[in-house]
Amino acid sequence: YPLRRQRQMCIRDRLSALSEIGPRVMHIDYLHPVYAALLGGLLLGTGCLFLARHKASLGGATIVSLYLQDKHGIPAGKAQLAIDSTIVLLALFIVPFERVAYSVLGAVVMSVFLWISHRPGRYAGK
Repeated sequence: YPLRRQRQMCIRDRLSALSEIGPRVMHIDYLHPVYAALLGGLLLGTGCLFLARHKASLGGATIVSLYLQDKHGIPAGKAQLAIDSTIVLLALFIVPFERVAYSVLGAVVMSVFLWISHRPGRYAGK
């Protein structure tokens, strides 16, 4: 797994750099929360799909989802949705309901995108 670790470190470092640079080069004054949840879910799903197809991830729940798909045949999107749902349900104890609802929308969009788009045996980069 040394190559996989190097890949994950490279991806993590690039994401960190983009997170640092992003607010300096792009400023959004207002974005409707529903639109942000829909667009964010699609963008996150696309990013997770790219990473999954190259056998890489940023860590966390994505690794668990890909493991469950590879070893137990559970679609990555379904597994991701279950994990995200658990996290969001726990958030209800500390975050206002409206914000949790937007998070649910984004998580559902991302998971459905992965569920539809990521199938074992499709393109896998090396």
